[in-house]
Amino acid sequence: MELKKVVITGGPGTGKTTVIQSLADKGFTCVPEIIRTMTEAAKLEDNQNEITTNPLAFVDDPMAFNQKLLHGRTQQYIDASKGESELIFFDRGIPDVLAYMDY
Repeated sequence: MELKKVVITGGPGTGKTTVIQSLADKGFTCVPEIIRTMTEAAKLEDNQNEITTNPLAFVDDPMAFNQKLLHGRTQQYIDASKGESELIFFDRGIPDVLAYMDY
């Protein structure tokens, strides 16, 4: 059977991650939003404990950070294709990363 990838996308605060978490709780294969993981890692590297709504506010090179996001998200899609699941849900997609790069 062919792998089906479903991207949950939308504006900030619209419940995408909540939907993904609910699907994961039901046993579906889900891939988290890459920026959440990378933002937390970047904050730890810079010893930042402050919560910010703009992760680019605390990185030295925003474009390099965005390039890492794009690469990380692309790698998530590649890795997901190698798994055994026939249906995978993604919290956001590559166009979301590209849109934020221009934001």
